[in-house]
Amino acid sequence: PPAVDFKQRGWSDLLDGVDLERDTIRGRWRKVENGLVVAPVAQDVRFVRLMVPQEVPGDYDLVTEFTRTLGTDSVTITFPVIARMCTLHFSAASGQLGGLERIDGENIVAFHNPTLRRPSGLINGRRYQVLIQVRTQGDNAAIHVWLDGKPCTMWRGLQSSLSDDPAWTFPDRHRVGLGANESNVTFHRVLLRRAAPEKTPRAKK
Repeated sequence: PPAVDFKQRGWSDLLDGVDLERDTIRGRWRKVENGLVVAPVAQDVRFVRLMVPQEVPGDYDLVTEFTRTLGTDSVTITFPVIARMCTLHFSAASGQLGGLERIDGENIVAFHNPTLRRPSGLINGRRYQVLIQVRTQGDNAAIHVWLDGKPCTMWRGLQSSLSDDPAWTFPDRHRVGLGANESNVTFHRVLLRRAAPEKTPRAKK
């Protein structure tokens, strides 16, 4: 995986400036010293979501650190891919499924989704670090995901192949969204670093 060194310049804190009244899409959230907490678990409140205030342009690296403290279901990170959005799931269906959705209209429940990972369970009380790398060129896109420094899932294809899942929609497609389903989760960090533009090699004389 790419090196993640927060001492390097270029990282910005996407949790800075979160306003719970303005940015909460669904559910109950509260600020704590070490991040944002989704609490409590409620069977009748599913697909809890919050949208961070900063816009995320172009290509970037996104690091999210979280701990699920109670529950068995999804922790989600929704992120922009130019004009599209994509949702990354961990521990969906009580730990059975994980991956990116939607790909060509297929969510992670569909076995035709190429990013599907089974199983995809999380250990409650353990802090995880997720690195998402988004790179685009024209309508082509590449998404790479590492979990605790190990390859988790990846996808390459047309941006037009990506679409929102109705259960995890956000009003602004240019921002990062955090979510949980029937689980208590603390999001400790959400950091973003814009990718340096690739240099075009000069033609030899």
